[in-house]
Amino acid sequence: MKKLIYTLLFISALVADVFSQQQAGPAAGDFFINVDFARFKNDSQSGYLEVYYGLYPNMLKYEKVDGVYHAGVMLKTRILDRLSGEPVAENAFPLKIAEKDTSQPWYRYPLVTQAGFVLPIGDYSMEVTAVDSLASESQDSVSMSFVVSAFSEPVQMSDIEMCKKIARSQNKTDLFYKNGLEVVPIPSLVLGIATSPVLFYYSELYNLTPGQNYTVKTYILDANDNIVRESTKQQAYNAETGLLVGNLTITSHPAGKYTFRCVVLDENENEFTRTQKAFTIFNPHINNKALAEQTEVTKALKKLSLKDMRKEFEMARYVATENEVLMFPQVDTESGVRDFLVKFWTEVSTGRGDKPAITRSDYLDRVETANKNYGAFGRDGWDTDRGRIYILYGEADEVDRSPADSQTKAYQIWRYYSLDRGVEFVFVDRNGYGNLELVHSNMRGELSDRMWERFLQ
Repeated sequence: MKKLIYTLLFISALVADVFSQQQAGPAAGDFFINVDFARFKNDSQSGYLEVYYGLYPNMLKYEKVDGVYHAGVMLKTRILDRLSGEPVAENAFPLKIAEKDTSQPWYRYPLVTQAGFVLPIGDYSMEVTAVDSLASESQDSVSMSFVVSAFSEPVQMSDIEMCKKIARSQNKTDLFYKNGLEVVPIPSLVLGIATSPVLFYYSELYNLTPGQNYTVKTYILDANDNIVRESTKQQAYNAETGLLVGNLTITSHPAGKYTFRCVVLDENENEFTRTQKAFTIFNPHINNKALAEQTEVTKALKKLSLKDMRKEFEMARYVATENEVLMFPQVDTESGVRDFLVKFWTEVSTGRGDKPAITRSDYLDRVETANKNYGAFGRDGWDTDRGRIYILYGEADEVDRSPADSQTKAYQIWRYYSLDRGVEFVFVDRNGYGNLELVHSNMRGELSDRMWERFLQ
């Protein structure tokens, strides 16, 4: 991926999608800059360095002129050869803001830009400095070291670029355009439900054999290097250079430090190359109880086959949302199904809308009891009306049972005094085969038929 040396473009503002009403950036008055970078192949003698910058508009000083708020930052990047100490690249540019309304989302979400440098193979240090244009005492600097290497044989991979957004694009004048894509970086490397609930990632593969199958494995590891998420896919490329692009929803992971790792293997599972990047997740909605449930569920699901996990979700449909019921059949890998269920059970354990809160273990215990007591007419107990009510609400406080006689069909009335100020469920063996069907309830959202007694005839 070649660009002119020291090419620098920037945008006036990048307004992130608003996923939450929570404050996404720092408190007003703080001042700091986020910096990240990724190294790509240029030619046999040099590499291409992209540097990503992130600043929050609400930490700048503003001047109001003719009803417009003006602010700015002077960004300076200096790259030195670590052996000689000599500068090899340096630039500075002002990043300006002019907006009418600071109550809009642009004020709270990061301003993102990037720069590109072609550098000879070597060992470098880099310092980025940011200074508020209207308050020189507000400034910050970031220093880091890196090596630019030749991406020679065999298969090699660029650094991972973690992104806020990746979408198809033909706009080659866009700052974030790369290989037919708009690739918007997230320099803070902080993701979560309030800022970036989806982790997009971009990397480039070099020295591929066209037509050969490669195995690509991706992992998310926690601070103790435990794998908390993984996926595997087979990929073939039609050229010597290929892209590795994907996304992961990370809203079900608790706050903490993580590592995202990509590994490329040949058809015999021999590793060609790997790359990884550390990042942070901030999900304040996941409390300790949910975290404990998530850990327990993750351990339990690792012991199940894909078939068993699909059966589990089928039995869990009573506490699933309509969207989850529609989406689940579209998840076609074992790791994807496992991730789906971990997120599903974690959310179910805290309760959602009118669905009762219940842990996975308690739910499956109720399924087992329902299968023992409420199976009928060749159907498992969980799949009957009485089984469903038992699984959702547990043991009834009172049960009236009336067997069949010459005049009346068998029926039962289950009463729950603690539910919604007291509710009841009426089941009738309408066909006489022992399958008691729900015909009436005063529970909101359930079948209601006050003339249910006609089914007894």
